[in-house]
Amino acid sequence: MASVLVLRGLLGASLGLGAVDLVWINGVLAPQLAPAAEPATLSATPAVEVALPAPPEVVAPPPTDVTSRVYFATRSAKLDERAREELARIAARAGADAEVSLEGHADFRGEEAFNLSLSKARALAVQAELVAHGVAQARVHVGFAGEGTASGGELWRDRRVDIHVRGAR
Repeated sequence: MASVLVLRGLLGASLGLGAVDLVWINGVLAPQLAPAAEPATLSATPAVEVALPAPPEVVAPPPTDVTSRVYFATRSAKLDERAREELARIAARAGADAEVSLEGHADFRGEEAFNLSLSKARALAVQAELVAHGVAQARVHVGFAGEGTASGGELWRDRRVDIHVRGAR
């Protein structure tokens, strides 16, 4: 009961109510709003065993979210052999129901418009390679950020396409 009074006091203070208002709320209004409580009685009845509900069903884990990156040479959207091998592995793991999201990136060097088109070309090159390995084109979603997310640190890290596969086997 004391904790209820404290909470009501805090609420009243936050609303700018004075002490008289709080006394009225606690003494007059609150008892009318609260349901009548049964008087507490001590009984000598033995403890009753309560049946616990059954544990929830075991649910299969959510589909994997494969995250990978493919890197590119400066001012290039051409996939090298290492990138092609990685994309072949990703396509093999993706399966028929997987959704693939691609996001192309570029480093900060060069004009912004050029970097935007370069990041788009990189993402489209990755999409074409995945489709060539059997991933349905309708399940591959392409986005590109240009230099907008470039870190400015190690430039090779910014020349990439991020790949996210949801629902992989």
